[in-house]
Amino acid sequence: LLLHHTHTDIGYTHEQPVVWELNRQFIADALEQIDQTADWDAPSRPIWTCEVTETLRYWLRRAGPAQIERFRRAVQAGRMSACAMPYNLTPMVGVPQFLRSLASLTELRHTLGLPFNVALNHDINGLPWTMIPLLLDAGVEMVMMGINVHFGGFPLHRPLFFNWIGPDGRGIIALNGEHYGMFQRYARIDEGS
Repeated sequence: LLLHHTHTDIGYTHEQPVVWELNRQFIADALEQIDQTADWDAPSRPIWTCEVTETLRYWLRRAGPAQIERFRRAVQAGRMSACAMPYNLTPMVGVPQFLRSLASLTELRHTLGLPFNVALNHDINGLPWTMIPLLLDAGVEMVMMGINVHFGGFPLHRPLFFNWIGPDGRGIIALNGEHYGMFQRYARIDEGS
């Protein structure tokens, strides 16, 4: 029940060129693991999620046709996925920037065969209300957020799924998810569970 991914935190963990190369290698390693575990029982096969599209676009610019086909096969097997936003964006991004940030989804969907119907915006303060119709118009059906408790507050409680109604009256499925440490908390690792 785990979907593996690497949190993309450009400039915090490493400088931008290092982040691009690390994520390129993460995707290559994930594809290798997917191939090596193809004969495992379905519940035991690892699944990799590319958290943001910008690292995936970097990989794609350097991938050859064989690598792209390998990626597509992993997608078709349900072993590779990706989220729809280019980065974990701050609420300071305006509508024009947000629209530009989602513009590559059409090409990525065509090239990689991914639906990009889930957006992840993690370790930030959340998204502005005005982004809901923009996500819906881009084909996104769900948004997951893990609001950073050190920079802002999260509404109500978490985890919490809700129908977030946008300014145009349409709703998107939203997850007010945990920040860091969710797996450890639920697995009760500190308790030796």
